[in-house]
Amino acid sequence: MTAAGKSGSPSGTVTFQNGANILGTTALSGGSAAFSTSLLPIGVQSIRATYSGDSTFIASTSAASAVDVTLTCNIIVEVTDNAGDMAVQSPGVTIK
Repeated sequence: MTAAGKSGSPSGTVTFQNGANILGTTALSGGSAAFSTSLLPIGVQSIRATYSGDSTFIASTSAASAVDVTLTCNIIVEVTDNAGDMAVQSPGVTIK
């Protein structure tokens, strides 16, 4: 998730939320803030960012954005044929 200022270089913090649940707060750097989490449940989540404001820029809250969270994992499949030869495959799997 990323939040960025349009003009100037605001300072302060941005708090990212999923509904009423605070996911985390990060400081702005160069006018933007980035946040990463692995704690969102699978499914469509409603994410918004709240900027704290500073001496030049007023505090504000974004509109909620729908984020479709999926789980991606690698599964290794080992297959042995009748001759005893093994083939290893790793198909991508996405769980929704």
